[in-house]
Amino acid sequence: MDSYYRRRATQQRKKTKGKFGIFVLLLAIGGLGLGIFLLASFMFSEVQIALIPSKESRTIEKKIALDYSIEEPLTDPLVLPTRLLQVEVTEITTFDIESEIDLGAKARGIVKLVNETGVPVHLGLDTVLRGPQNQEYSLTKASTLPGAKVSIQGELQFGEDLVEVVAKEAGERSNISSGRLSVSTVEASIRSKVYGQIQLSGITGGTSRIVKAVTDEEIDRGRQLLESAARDALYAKFRTQLSDDEILPEELIALEEVISSVPEKGREADEVEVRYTLKAKGYSMPKTEVLSILTAEAQAGASQDEEDAIAHRVGNISIDAIEFTESFIDEDKGRAETVLVVPIAVWDDPDNEALKQEIAGKSIPEARRILLSNEAIRDVRFVKRFWLSSKLPKNPNKIIIEISG
Repeated sequence: MDSYYRRRATQQRKKTKGKFGIFVLLLAIGGLGLGIFLLASFMFSEVQIALIPSKESRTIEKKIALDYSIEEPLTDPLVLPTRLLQVEVTEITTFDIESEIDLGAKARGIVKLVNETGVPVHLGLDTVLRGPQNQEYSLTKASTLPGAKVSIQGELQFGEDLVEVVAKEAGERSNISSGRLSVSTVEASIRSKVYGQIQLSGITGGTSRIVKAVTDEEIDRGRQLLESAARDALYAKFRTQLSDDEILPEELIALEEVISSVPEKGREADEVEVRYTLKAKGYSMPKTEVLSILTAEAQAGASQDEEDAIAHRVGNISIDAIEFTESFIDEDKGRAETVLVVPIAVWDDPDNEALKQEIAGKSIPEARRILLSNEAIRDVRFVKRFWLSSKLPKNPNKIIIEISG
């Protein structure tokens, strides 16, 4: 029995000793890992700071001429070689007619024009006479009405003339059997004394026949649809002729000829076809050279002082941001001119080495305050790498400053 308990105790001691050994081994490994981590943190600890500079928005202008008769740029004045591009597109559309007009007969009749004033009144072919329901009539011939006068017998005689009138629009509505027509085209002061008196035969013959027909509105609708499509197709066709290093602003495209084929106005129809042809010439610009010229101009114009301008940085210029103004095209000479208006961003780079010295060993809030007190800096972003302390590294070489945005 004693030997049994001795064996059990021996086995228990061995198990305990084994567990303790494993614990010690794990503790040693963990300590080694922590030591390596702390060593790496010490050796490689650094912080990256992204500075967003304070930028000033400016605008520069540059006048550039283009000439397809030259092969090399001219400098005084600045003239760049260009390729003369020619494009023609035709767009056709057919659409249902929505407008209805009255293609019936227009009413006609004899009217006696009366002038009750004491002076002659001339009524030309543009005279408009109106009926009681606002119907409109035109004269078939001009008339000059004598002024009213007193006869030898002492009677007042008005100036009169018999003329034929015709309704401006077809329809039965213009038929009038009797009454007066006002003359709306004479001066307002004598309008009540100059009028037309419908004769016994009346104004008759107006008939109605309402049909779908071509009107000015339908023609304009077709033109608007096709003009937009033709311009889009024109610019797309121009783009296919450009190389990767060419640009063609719309301002340097000259519409040479516009041909619009439309149906006859007033023709009865259920649908209408409109054909629109657009021809144009375009003057391309060398993109790389233009950007180089604008960049140099922007850098030179970054400061009034040429020496001081070197301290400024100018942002990249985008072709898409350029506005082309005061454009002029002389097709006879094959020459074009335009003024390029370019928005640019200008800023000063801060002295990074001086900033590193100033913020080394400082806390993040304190370093941020110091950096933002610099007028050249708009914002600050901190990026940690192997950085355990709540403060920046004391070694300025462990601080990396980059300009961003």
